[in-house]
Amino acid sequence: MDSKTFQTGHPVPESGIYRVIHANHRLPHAVTICRGENFPRCAKCADLVIFELVRPVNCPFTYEPLHVYELQPEEEPAAVAGGES
Repeated sequence: MDSKTFQTGHPVPESGIYRVIHANHRLPHAVTICRGENFPRCAKCADLVIFELVRPVNCPFTYEPLHVYELQPEEEPAAVAGGES
């Protein structure tokens, strides 16, 4: 891992948009996480998550920010009525 890659539980060193890479169950996605938090775990693959800094951002909260402790699995798309032709 390089200096811009982090794991679950590590402190967030820089507010930013992070690419989240899960262990086998979903495609990478992005989240915004603010400095001072810890990188969250995944509800499905637990600590098998890697975070890569995509770009730094400011977190201009004027209130207590929402703390993310666990990433929830992506919901499966609903089946299309009628099936295949």
